[in-house]
Amino acid sequence: MKPTVAGLASGNYNYHGILYIGLMLTNDGPKVIEYNVRLGDPETQVVLPRLASDFAEICDCAVRNQALPEVKENKQAILGVVLCAKGYPQNPKSGFKLPGLPADPNIFIDYANVAGQTGNLTAAGGRILMVISSQDSLPKAYQAVYNYLKGVSSDHVFYRHDIGKKALAEH
Repeated sequence: MKPTVAGLASGNYNYHGILYIGLMLTNDGPKVIEYNVRLGDPETQVVLPRLASDFAEICDCAVRNQALPEVKENKQAILGVVLCAKGYPQNPKSGFKLPGLPADPNIFIDYANVAGQTGNLTAAGGRILMVISSQDSLPKAYQAVYNYLKGVSSDHVFYRHDIGKKALAEH
């Protein structure tokens, strides 16, 4: 990440926007695997809830080339698991009605590839939505998300069962 930031700083670029650097932990340390300049990826869906500051104010200051306000972080543990359409990523199915998603005070849903209106949503792509929980500990967030997903039933969707396990084991 340091060479990227140093390159942007020394290259006289006037970049204003989001630069998300996707990393993978390896035996040799973290490695950059991708760059994104948008906020739609699942990784960002669990990063933004950690922001306690006003995101719009931060964006406005960046665009206007003004000093950024103090960025405050929410200390909650956040875990999110993506619900995908069968066939994803090569040939995701679409057009089917989303399974019932009951209200739960410990869960929020971040929709991605859906069409229609509330109560009649259909899948419109591979990564359909993310089930997210914000708790005071990672084990609680993990339990909240996976307990919720146990109640989501559909032959048209699937999700990974290992999200958060490695971090949970180290916790």
